[in-house]
Amino acid sequence: MGAEDALDDTVKPRLLAAGANPKKVTAFSMVYETDAEGRSTPRPFSLKEDMHMLAEHLCQHRACKLIVVDPISAFLGKGTDSNSNSEIRALLHPLSELAEKYQIAVICVSHLNKGGGNSATYRVMGSLAFVAAARASFIVTRDPQDPDKRLFLAGKNNIGNDSGGYAYTIKETEKEVPYISQSEKEGFSWRTINRAKKEMGVISTRAGGTGKDGKWLWQLPEATEQEQAA
Repeated sequence: MGAEDALDDTVKPRLLAAGANPKKVTAFSMVYETDAEGRSTPRPFSLKEDMHMLAEHLCQHRACKLIVVDPISAFLGKGTDSNSNSEIRALLHPLSELAEKYQIAVICVSHLNKGGGNSATYRVMGSLAFVAAARASFIVTRDPQDPDKRLFLAGKNNIGNDSGGYAYTIKETEKEVPYISQSEKEGFSWRTINRAKKEMGVISTRAGGTGKDGKWLWQLPEATEQEQAA
């Protein structure tokens, strides 16, 4: 469900640049209502009023594994108070039940407000329920030490590790279509690696091969002790 980017000239080219198969993607954006006189009028898809349509689609397409709502604020439905915890929780609960029933993941995209001084969790636009109701939340921000790099960081995680993250850059294809490129890992000299190995007490044993084809297995002392005990 996308409300900010055109499908033909933005979404599809980005999918192709990322190596996706557009035939496996279905777009939910507008709903057409027919009035008493038979006229069809479009309106935005509403998580409040149109969940039955989404449920029917998932029932017919059991291979679906992911729903992306971008941004979540555009699909709340007419009259929904985005700052009300009770309204937002009531709105998200059926979506959560649908995800559990069909065993799919749901990603809801939001934006940060301009306020400073608060943690990232409290800077998500609208009600705190958007973050509280989610099992995991992640923040995307610029790397303060490298403006060309973006950081994908854990905000909260109720089902896994809530620390760490990923760094990436945004590159473009020859047709100037942006795509995400994971940053290169930091390089270290062999001397630095050997010094760290010595300080950590790493134990190395030959794992086969000779010369350039030789392979070594590095283990921490604790791992070796556990193997001996076993």
